[in-house]
Amino acid sequence: MVQDIIAQGIAEGAFSAVNPYLTHISLLGSLIFFFASPPLRDRLEEGGLPVSVTEVREHVRHLQQVLGRGLAPPMPTPEPA
Repeated sequence: MVQDIIAQGIAEGAFSAVNPYLTHISLLGSLIFFFASPPLRDRLEEGGLPVSVTEVREHVRHLQQVLGRGLAPPMPTPEPA
């Protein structure tokens, strides 16, 4: 499904050419780590390190921003005058 979405976005010019597999594992890896790491985040916070991301929505918004920027097509280079 991810491969189809990325292929369509590339074909429509909405996405830059990216590797669908690497995009997929980047997304899933981040989500799996987030859900598996509450004990680690708790220990870091107890040790005085600020770990403010505790809500899934905040993490998802972050992923949307990062992936959105990473998938965005490159800006055209202006022609010299």
